[in-house]
Amino acid sequence: MFGVILMNETCVFVGGLDRSGKTYMRFMLESHPDFIFSKRTNMWTRYYKKFGSLDQGENFQRCLDAMAKNKHIQALEPDFGQIRADWQKGPWSYPRLFELIHTQYMARHKKNIWGDQTEFLERYAPQILQAYPGAKFIHLLRDPRDRYEAILNKSVKRHSPGIATARWLLSASLAKKTSL
Repeated sequence: MFGVILMNETCVFVGGLDRSGKTYMRFMLESHPDFIFSKRTNMWTRYYKKFGSLDQGENFQRCLDAMAKNKHIQALEPDFGQIRADWQKGPWSYPRLFELIHTQYMARHKKNIWGDQTEFLERYAPQILQAYPGAKFIHLLRDPRDRYEAILNKSVKRHSPGIATARWLLSASLAKKTSL
C-alpha cells in the first residue's frame, strides 16, 4: 500500500467525518518509518484565510499568535522564531505557514513524509491539492447506517441523526466533486 500511493510524496491528508476511521488510518500510516502525522491541528479549518492576507505583518503575527495557543499545534513544538525567519523568504500564504510548522515537526523526528488528520478536511481539498502539488488526500466514509447506529449508542451525542446524515451527504458530495 505505502509504496503504491505514497512513493516520493511529501505530505498526506486524511479527512472525513467523525467515526469514519481517520484515526485508524493515521495509525496505519504512522506505522511506516517515513511518516509523522499531526492530528486535529485544524490549521485549515480554523486559520485558513481567517486573518486576512498574510503579506501584512500584523495579520501574520495575529495568525501565529492564535496558532501558538492551540494545544494540538503546541504538541508539534514549533519553533516560532525559526518560522518567522523562514517566513521572510516567501511566498506568504496560509498553506506555506502550515507547511513550515509541519516540516519542522517532520525534520525533528527525522521523517520524510508529514501528514495531517482533521475532521471534515475535505471542505478544503481543492485548496490543499493546489497548494501542495503531489500531495495525497485520503477521504474516509463510513456506511451511514453504521454511523447512525454509532451515534445512537454514543453516551454523548455530537450530532443528531438528521444533522449527521446531512454532514455525511455533504462530505460525500465534496469528495466526489473534488475527485478524492
